[in-house]
Amino acid sequence: GWNSLVPPCLAQTIKYDRSGNIVWSHGYPGDPTKPDCESWGIALDPWGNVYVAGHVTGAFGVDCLLVKYPHDYQQGEAPEWVRTYDGGVGHDQNWCIAVDSDGFVYVTGYSLQINAGVQSQDIITIKYDGQGNEVWKRLYDGPASSNQQAFAIAVDPASKNVFVTGSSRVVSAAVPTDMIKIMYNDQWTQQWARTYDEIGIEQ
Repeated sequence: GWNSLVPPCLAQTIKYDRSGNIVWSHGYPGDPTKPDCESWGIALDPWGNVYVAGHVTGAFGVDCLLVKYPHDYQQGEAPEWVRTYDGGVGHDQNWCIAVDSDGFVYVTGYSLQINAGVQSQDIITIKYDGQGNEVWKRLYDGPASSNQQAFAIAVDPASKNVFVTGSSRVVSAAVPTDMIKIMYNDQWTQQWARTYDEIGIEQ
């Protein structure tokens, strides 16, 4: 989550033991001279390393944020690594995160892009290895080149295919959003995108 009691806003991560006692707590970036952060998703890999996804205010807008805490993290230490993504236009946001059985990390949300000469949100999905190296990145722009966002992500344990779900303005910016699901294979190729529409707003 985030802690805004004392500016700037911190991306706050807390570990509890089984009795509900705090083991450690860390607010990223932990420096009042640094910009605001918020965290929106958390996941563990098979070795107990902790990954937190959200956003951080950058020099030219808001960027996607991914923070790794090692399994043996101790109170007062810095995170093992931090990665950000700047789409180059404006607001970029990680909403959710998944980790597969091999320790690869997947984040998704949206990135402001220029489509058909107009600013709009594309679904951004990025895969990292456990060392924080980017493996692949994909942007999805819907048929109307309007706003899309992803709100959930899952990885098939066997095939490592990636499934992203969210909302998409399929017709135009003036028409309510539809549900959307996108599948990528383990070679980061989009296999399909499907939308679901009834009367009103779906997401």
